[in-house]
Amino acid sequence: MNFRDGRDLNRVFPGSKTGSLASRVAYTITTEILVHTDFVLDFHTGGAMRYNAPQVRIAKGNADFDIAAQIFGAPFVLYSDNIAKSFRNTCNKMGKPILLFEGGKSIHIDNNITNTGVNGAKRILHHYGMLRSNFKVSETKRGAHIYC
Repeated sequence: MNFRDGRDLNRVFPGSKTGSLASRVAYTITTEILVHTDFVLDFHTGGAMRYNAPQVRIAKGNADFDIAAQIFGAPFVLYSDNIAKSFRNTCNKMGKPILLFEGGKSIHIDNNITNTGVNGAKRILHHYGMLRSNFKVSETKRGAHIYC
C-alpha cells in the first residue's frame, strides 16, 4: 500500500510514533495489533505492471514454516530473505510466524488467484481449529508445490 507521499507501507516497519503517515500506521499495526497475534497471513499482489503467480514466501530453515506453506497449498513456495523494514521482517524479529501470500497484480481481480488465497487461508484456519465444522475446506493437491 502506497501513501499519498509515495511511501510504501511495507518498507517502513516497525514504524515510529512521530514519523510519516505510513510510519505511524506501521507503528500502530506493530504495537496495537501484531503484539496480540499468534500467526500472521499477509496478502500481496504484484505491481500494477507485474503479474505474480500464486505463491507463498517464507524464510528457509524453519520446519514450521514449511508445514504451514504445505497446508496453505499455493502452487509455489519461495524461500526468500526478509527485506529490512518490511512487515515480514518485523514479524520474524517479534517471533510471530508469518506466511506471505502473493499473487496476481494490482487493481485486477483474478478468480484463480483469489480462490488460491481464500482456500489457503481457510486451510490454515482449519488447521488451527478456528473454523466451524460447517465450513468446507478443500484438500491441497499432493505434489503440486514447487519449492524455489
